[in-house]
This record gives sequence, C-alpha cells and structure tokens, in this order.
Amino acid sequence: MKRRILLIDESLTVQKVVSLTLDKNKYQLCFAKSRAEAIQQISSQKPELIFVSDQVADLSTATFPKEVEAWLGGAHLRPPIVLICGQEGREARHYTGVLKKPFSPQALLA
Repeated sequence: MKRRILLIDESLTVQKVVSLTLDKNKYQLCFAKSRAEAIQQISSQKPELIFVSDQVADLSTATFPKEVEAWLGGAHLRPPIVLICGQEGREARHYTGVLKKPFSPQALLA
C-alpha cells in the first residue's frame, strides 16, 4: 500500500521537484495551494506525512500543527509535519523537521 503524502505549497516548481523525486510506486502524493485546500485534503485523504511551506498566504505555520489535530478529530493521531522554509532560524518546535529552500532531491528523501 502506498504511503499518502500531502504537500502544501503555492509553488508549482516545488510541487514538480517533490513529484519527480518521490517514487510513485511507494507514495501517493497530494497537493494543496491554500489553507482551504489543505483542510479538504487532510480531512479526506488522512495523509501519513505532511510537508507545509511557510509561504502559503492564508496559512499560519505557528498554529498549523494544532489545526491539523483539530481537522483530523480525536480518532487520528497527527501525522509527522515537515516545515519547508526559506528563512534561517525559523521557529519549528511543533514540527517533525525543517527543509530549507532551495532543497535537493537528496535532502527531501532524507
């Protein structure tokens, strides 16, 4: 069974890099460009891993991990969430990891 991964990023370039990097036989990749699309994808797809960019206009990375818990309800554990950011020193204590832009395919896979 393929692992479900959600990428929340407005950049088509980032979406293409992630799509080309991840093995389509191992992963089912879903995309969202906004907070509203993220809510829909998280609620319906129940991703096992989430990548979220700090550049999504209507999404607060400070509150996003707690929002994910609320969107999933009490029945599901929050999946690991990786923050994609372009700024050094970004606060990420509620995230599983941080991926700094620009990132290589090797960094994404790690």
